[in-house]
Parts: sequence; structure tokens; C-alpha cells
Amino acid sequence: QLQVLSGDATLDTDYDIRTDTIFFAPAGLTTYNLTRIDPIDDAIDEGNENIVLIFQNLTGASLGDRDTLFYQITDDDDPPTLAFADTEPSFQENEGLIDVAVTLSAESVQDVTFEYAEQGTSTATEGVDFDFGTTSPVTIPAGSTSVNIQIQITDDGEEETAELIDVALRNPTNATLSSGA
Repeated sequence: QLQVLSGDATLDTDYDIRTDTIFFAPAGLTTYNLTRIDPIDDAIDEGNENIVLIFQNLTGASLGDRDTLFYQITDDDDPPTLAFADTEPSFQENEGLIDVAVTLSAESVQDVTFEYAEQGTSTATEGVDFDFGTTSPVTIPAGSTSVNIQIQITDDGEEETAELIDVALRNPTNATLSSGA
């Protein structure tokens, strides 16, 4: 009999166990059960997962030196992509604190972290026209698909043309950057 001893893979979510019967008849009829592990293909980027199995309670046979099987399910799913929800948001100077949503293309079972920063092409000046209200790096917790970056817009009371705050996402972990992020 083959028993699941431990591992981080979940039965019926990450794999199935099937038991088949095989017959041999050379010097008399001998029967034993063969257990088969079938990975379940999903679309979740979750990293490789492991199952530790142990043989127990054999009848009419001995195991020898190895009674434990280490089985790895290799993840074949791409990590989610990270992007701004709105690539060209527009805000008024008197709006104060604004939320800029950053989203994942799919839910992840891992925390996703990323950095963000103002790029050199901004016409607004950090510390004068705006300040970031959220500290970089930022984490999107496992199971979530978005997080907001807060930007405090400063109403300086001056009559001026529209100003640009150019923010870029950088250095994601457990995700990749979408084009234009």
C-alpha cells in the first residue's frame, strides 16, 4: 500500500491518485495494486510542489532499502503579468490623495512584490506638485489581483498648464511586467 506521508501539493487540487490492478501469471497467479499519481493541470502559477509517499503493509514482498518515494509536480504555468489598471489616468490638482490601481493578469498563490518610481520624463515635480503616499516596494498578497498606489496631489494655487507624473513599475517578483508598465 502506498500512503501520502507529506508534501505541499494538495490531493484532488494538484494531483489524483489512481489504483489499478495488474495480473501476472508466470508461475501461478500473483496480483498487486499499482498506484498512479496524475498531476492535475491548472492555470495557476504556484511553483513546483512535492509529494512524499511511503510504501507500507506489503504482503508477500519486501521493499529493500527504499520505502519512500519523492515526487515533484513541476509547475508549467507562466507567472501573471503586472500593469497599471488605467494607463492614462487624469486627475485635478485639487483632488488631494488619489489611488492608482496596479493589477495582475491572474490570481497568484504567491505574494507578488514590485517597486515603482517616478521616471525622468515627468513635468510635475516630486515634493512640490505631488508626493507618493505609498512606500515602494509594494506587495500584492497571495490570492489578490490588485493593489493601489497612493499619490498626494499638491494644490499649489498657481495657474499652470497640465503636468505629467510619469510612474514606472519595476523589479517584480513572482510576476512579469506587462508591456507599457
